[in-house]
Amino acid sequence: MATKVSVYLDEQTIERLRQRALLQRGTMRSLSKEIEELVTESFVLDEFEAAFAEEGEAKPVAVGFGDVRSLKIAPGPSGVQMIRKEREHRHETSPRRKRRT
Repeated sequence: MATKVSVYLDEQTIERLRQRALLQRGTMRSLSKEIEELVTESFVLDEFEAAFAEEGEAKPVAVGFGDVRSLKIAPGPSGVQMIRKEREHRHETSPRRKRRT
């Protein structure tokens, strides 16, 4: 069950919250939901940091960019080739392109 709470925020913070609500939900009536999600995320992050700190006491863990491996991706078709392929079945294809294929 939800509980009603009053929150006092400065103008800059409330404006950022309104913009975020509009971008994510498309309405200003979702401010309460937006605040609820932010608070919940904050609690989850706090719990994660506390659990990580407990593990860190037992055994120090070093994590860095050296542990990250790059992906090897095969080259694909160029952007022009992909657009031409997608346009072949539509009226956007120029007559010159249709004659070549």
